Amino acid sequence: MKFDKQEHDFVFKYVLNHPLSRPNTTLTKCICYIILFLLFIVSLGVGFYFLLKNSNFLSPALNELLNENVVLSIFIITLIIGSYTFLILSPSIITGLVHLYQHYAKTDRRRKCNFKPTCSEYALLAIKKYGVILALIKIIHRVYFRCRGSICRIDYP
Repeated sequence: MKFDKQEHDFVFKYVLNHPLSRPNTTLTKCICYIILFLLFIVSLGVGFYFLLKNSNFLSPALNELLNENVVLSIFIITLIIGSYTFLILSPSIITGLVHLYQHYAKTDRRRKCNFKPTCSEYALLAIKKYGVILALIKIIHRVYFRCRGSICRIDYP
């Protein structure tokens, strides 16, 4: 990349002087959401266990097969639904983790980023623009490979 002195000076001033956002989030709130998610998954498993154990609406052959492998069946069904639920909720989970970082990270730590937008702001923008999987790849690449050195740059997702 070509070094641009004007861009470097602009971003350097931005990094030092821009107001840091401190989202209104707490660790307690995040832990509560994680517990609720886990309770949801466990309740799915328990519900499917009772549904398969006392099922009169399935064919006798299928009912016998499920009763023989009821634990495995419940595990597979719960895993599939839990994974699907996690994929749906993952943008919120990652956004929540970024907000936790923005809320609790010390100012000195947050001012070390040499980019505009900062890495945490970049993460939020990338999730909105690209979705979770591609955004995670871009975020990891930015944080571990590009956010090094002392040259300040503008880099939007």
